[in-house]
Amino acid sequence: MKAIPVYDLQHGVIADEHPWYGEKYRINSLSRDLPDGFLCWDVQTATVLKKWAPQKGIDVRVIGNPWFSRFLSANGNDHLVHEARNNTKIFSDKRPVILVSLGWGMNNIYKYSGFNGVMVDALEKTILETADSYNWILRLHPVQINGPEKKLVNNYLMRTFGHLASVEWRLCSALPLPLVLQQVDLHISDSSTVVVEAGWMGIHSALLNIHICPGGIYENYYRHERNLGIVSILKQDTNIIKQWIKDTLSKGRARSTLNETGNALDTF
Repeated sequence: MKAIPVYDLQHGVIADEHPWYGEKYRINSLSRDLPDGFLCWDVQTATVLKKWAPQKGIDVRVIGNPWFSRFLSANGNDHLVHEARNNTKIFSDKRPVILVSLGWGMNNIYKYSGFNGVMVDALEKTILETADSYNWILRLHPVQINGPEKKLVNNYLMRTFGHLASVEWRLCSALPLPLVLQQVDLHISDSSTVVVEAGWMGIHSALLNIHICPGGIYENYYRHERNLGIVSILKQDTNIIKQWIKDTLSKGRARSTLNETGNALDTF
């Protein structure tokens, strides 16, 4: 109302199928109901928005991910980064470390009776069956830490994994994501945008969401990363997940996707 510009800073997936950012959802929206601009991580994201936003007088810019860049190219005088890097080691042994990025609102996706509300059964079983071979980092979404799901999630994690020294979710959920990814060999999620940030560090990801598959309503999510071979879509099957882990660990780290995404991280 005071004519102060409002910009949407990218904080998750932006794709044609997304009900907030996709052209087909915004084509009839009035400019006064939209931000004055969008600040994007990379060229691929900006391309989605440029299909409709400029025609409405909305600014679209690629600025990279300032928070990620702050840790990737740390300034020696950045006290926040220096402090965060102290005592950040999650596991001290040499076993491979697998990050699971959890997401909130899972009950809205998996509505079958008996769903635990946190992760699909196949992933839970995979973690339990491989806890002697791998270290597992279960990183909570901020909504799961501070929102109405907090009690449900904490109870589930304690009940299911609390007895395992190779499964951790407290420290990793408090650490900045770049510092977590530096300790990770592989990444698994239902549908988290962490797959993009993991790709910047050459970490392979697997997605388990039933809708991110050919014919699914979100089949084009992370299409760029999938085309680069850094993201795989897996069936919710324990044996398939375990085989993917084994095969992908044998490949080692991939090449960072930073130079392939038009990301502006190097400008910070």
